[in-house]
Amino acid sequence: MKKTKIISVILAAIMSAGIFVIPNKFSESATITAEAADTPKTVEEQIELSGIDNLKTIDMGPPESESIVKDYTSITIDWKTVKNADRYLIYVMEQDERDYTLNAVTSKTKYKISDLKPNTIYQIKITPVKLTKESKNKEKGVPESKGRSKVFKVNTKKYKDSVQNISYSVSDMTRPKYEKKDGKSNITKAKATITITWDSVSSCDTYQVIFKEGYSESMLLPDFSYKNGKVTAVVPIECGRKIKCTIYPCLWVNGEDYRGKGKTFNISIDAPKLTCIDLSNHGFVSCGNNTYYDESNHSLGIIQIFISLALDSYGYSFASNSEESKNNYWVYNINYNSTRAGKIIFDNTSSKLKIILKDAEKNVF
Repeated sequence: MKKTKIISVILAAIMSAGIFVIPNKFSESATITAEAADTPKTVEEQIELSGIDNLKTIDMGPPESESIVKDYTSITIDWKTVKNADRYLIYVMEQDERDYTLNAVTSKTKYKISDLKPNTIYQIKITPVKLTKESKNKEKGVPESKGRSKVFKVNTKKYKDSVQNISYSVSDMTRPKYEKKDGKSNITKAKATITITWDSVSSCDTYQVIFKEGYSESMLLPDFSYKNGKVTAVVPIECGRKIKCTIYPCLWVNGEDYRGKGKTFNISIDAPKLTCIDLSNHGFVSCGNNTYYDESNHSLGIIQIFISLALDSYGYSFASNSEESKNNYWVYNINYNSTRAGKIIFDNTSSKLKIILKDAEKNVF
């Protein structure tokens, strides 16, 4: 709110409120043109402020506060009528600033200052003004004197609203798919769609959705839809994820973003079923019951490498499960991203390989 010297400004009248609204960048050395609602008809009235600093100060005022209502981006102040005052000048100064800015002129004793920053201290100065008797009923009102000013120090509310009643659902899950096009082989990723809903927050302008998986964090920018007091975000994502999701309501004020209180919840997206992989395409013979035999007499280490490559080509990985492994009986967990998909059992005594799905010993690979 820095001062800017302006010769004159003509403002549109706000008749219902009887308020002279002045742009933020407006100085005391200016002529204000506005309209008042003191009569049923629209009457254009001017108030000359060019010499306001040199006006005689009389025993009038200062204004005493009736109430102050603070919000995130506004302050509404109500004060007692000052005897003999015809108008009130409303000045505002933000913390760390040195000069007041004339915000408005009004004949009323209540005014709302808008477009403020959340959690910020403002000094609001109200100065009563008396017009000359000759100018009161004329088009141009001329200040005769001013009363004593009163300064109110007010802190806007910190923005800390949060979203409520969050729910989510997972749909449109796909499996890794083997594709061959133009002589090139490709295996698509397993994907799903997350639909997240929560109660709409009336105070905010938009929302931020933060996904965190392990040490990785990303901010999503989905399109939000609004219906029946609910907000919905649809997010495509890979399967097999365990994610911490945090949703923030956000205010956008004068080019700056203010986040409310985040609400965190966990999202778990199952791994795709392993029915899409056929180990018979990788040098193994299927004997049914999820069992494959290797007839190449490769060592167990080589077989593990083959299996690892086969799984990796479809987006899976496996890691040793030492708790279930025994002599000549090795168990490995199959993972898809950060989710368990099943397990592999290597039986070295018969060169036999068994793959077990997480939920049932069927329809595997």
